[in-house]
Amino acid sequence: MYKQNYSERVKDTQKRQYSKRKLDCSENGTKMVKYKKVEDNLNDNSCEALQIPGNSDDSRQQIDVTKAIELFHKNISVGPEYICTCCDQLWYRSSVTECNVSLYKSCSKEILNLCLTGLKSIDNTEWICGTCHSNLKVGKLPSCAKANKMTFPEKPEVLKNLTPLEERLISPRIPFMQVRELPSGGQLSIHGNVVNVPADVNTTVSVLPRPINESQTIPIKLKRRLGYKHHYQFQNVRPTKVLDAAQYLVRTSEIFKNEGIQVMDNYVSNPINKDEEWSEFIAKNTKETSDNLSNDLNIQNQETVETRVSVMDILLQEPDITQDGDKIISFAPGEGNRPLGIFIDKDAEFLSFPTIYCGKRQADNSERLVPVHYSTICKWELRSRDRRVAQSVPNIFYKLKKLQIRQIQGSASLSLRKCKTKGKTYTAGDLKSESSVNKLINLDEGFRVLRNLRGSPPYFERCKKDLFAMIRQLGKPTWFCSFSAAETRWIHLIKILGRLIDNKHYTDDEVKQMTWQKKSELIQKDPVTCARNFEHMVQQFIHNFIKSSCHPIGEVVDFFYRVEFQQRGSPHIHGLFWTKNAPEYGKDFDEDITNFVDSYVSCKADSDDLTELVNLQRHKHSKTCKKRGNAVCRFNFPLPPMPRTMILEPLSETDLDENVADIVKKALGQI
Repeated sequence: MYKQNYSERVKDTQKRQYSKRKLDCSENGTKMVKYKKVEDNLNDNSCEALQIPGNSDDSRQQIDVTKAIELFHKNISVGPEYICTCCDQLWYRSSVTECNVSLYKSCSKEILNLCLTGLKSIDNTEWICGTCHSNLKVGKLPSCAKANKMTFPEKPEVLKNLTPLEERLISPRIPFMQVRELPSGGQLSIHGNVVNVPADVNTTVSVLPRPINESQTIPIKLKRRLGYKHHYQFQNVRPTKVLDAAQYLVRTSEIFKNEGIQVMDNYVSNPINKDEEWSEFIAKNTKETSDNLSNDLNIQNQETVETRVSVMDILLQEPDITQDGDKIISFAPGEGNRPLGIFIDKDAEFLSFPTIYCGKRQADNSERLVPVHYSTICKWELRSRDRRVAQSVPNIFYKLKKLQIRQIQGSASLSLRKCKTKGKTYTAGDLKSESSVNKLINLDEGFRVLRNLRGSPPYFERCKKDLFAMIRQLGKPTWFCSFSAAETRWIHLIKILGRLIDNKHYTDDEVKQMTWQKKSELIQKDPVTCARNFEHMVQQFIHNFIKSSCHPIGEVVDFFYRVEFQQRGSPHIHGLFWTKNAPEYGKDFDEDITNFVDSYVSCKADSDDLTELVNLQRHKHSKTCKKRGNAVCRFNFPLPPMPRTMILEPLSETDLDENVADIVKKALGQI
């Protein structure tokens, strides 16, 4: 409303000035060429630029569709590469501002000296994020500031470039999780729970052979139990790297010393030179492995039962990397140990990921100037300029499960405090009673604690109520839209990932010539940047294109969308849009509705690039199309073409005849 009123006031003022100037010129005989252009601009209804002051929404320019598309591509071309000088996080341009010390007059010099580090990034400018900026303006220390001990420990050379299996061998805790590789791209997903199992690093280090040389590798299988045929991880391991990393952690880490881990110095510094000792080691360990595998037939039934009920089973099996199966060594460092709760074992995360935390315990709130929630710590670690957490998929899954448990515990605790018990006391025995649990389930009271957990049924129940409220207030939505992520086709995303991961500036031609495997590898390495990029693109597309002044689908009044993840692990959006003055089915004439649709939707592809994109929206037959013995596609694709947009009404009972239906089906099948 402000934007419309302001535009009218500007036009009225300019028209009055024009009329006055025209009168003066007519009296003096001056030409009116310059002011004729002003009159044309004021009477022009096309989307020309008119800058309106105010916030970001009110100051949006009226532009045509071509310029809106160009602006969209320009805004998404730069990724989260702006580094905040205070919190050292990566942000998009819309989330940062140039650092100006004169704006922080309420802040003490001590805090400014701690927070403003002088770090420069894009355009050789010192940037600061909106959160830190707003805190410093009121004289507060930002919670995510490096001065608040929000930093990573420096990673030594011995902990760099360790493979996932080498990291597991030196970890006193093994976070067992079922990780599955998704089709078409190799992205990873988690299935089930995360189980924190203590591991005996002393046994692992003592069993490893003394290396013959620094480049020596041995194939190792990490198992949950030695008696199992399937493994958790299988890779070639460098004993020298493992022993050096273990020795460093024992020497420098207090939490590793508390675990009682010991590594003999002479065991690492004196490599063996005799083939006899190495052969003896191989013979001994492969014999133990063979003995364990020979008992598989005896425990196969028992193993099958355990794999069905256990949350510790892992299905992350790579193809064999060697054909010499009799020389593969199997380890089960967690066998025989009882799992520990993630919150009972305070240092579980630091002991599980030594390549991230380097054996150091993070500062707790008693050591910080400003208390920080665990969820805030997770966000900071994922957005940090140091990409060690963002590129560690197991650690991301670990944080996800830990956050979910925290949310459920907090919701359950709040529900118990707010519940009106009417004098009745609830105990743990009530929840162990089957009748009490069934009563809670039937009344949906047992699920309310999950309403803040994304993806849970109560969460979507609340979203459904919000959507129904919008429909009651706004009426039927005008458009249904769906958007899918095409990471391998987005040149700007591959260039952003190249700068963040490979530290290389790829050109457009280099990205186009890049293999699909290379693109998939970049996408798999940094899922955080891919997710942030998709969200950024969606926001830019909706606010700077769909809701722009050129109105590509009409003047949007409101919208609603939900994000789901497809089988390949990429996000997908279903959205509804309400537009102003749109005809409504059942109230307006069918011709008005079809004309409205045809004014925005086209079935023509004017260019080869557009044709290629349209092909992605075409139906492709799969096994499910001929499910239940259908000879043709059960979704009735391909659909017969129509010369124009039409509203098809269902046939009445008098018109609906079995013979007519058979004739129609037969005709459609011949198309």
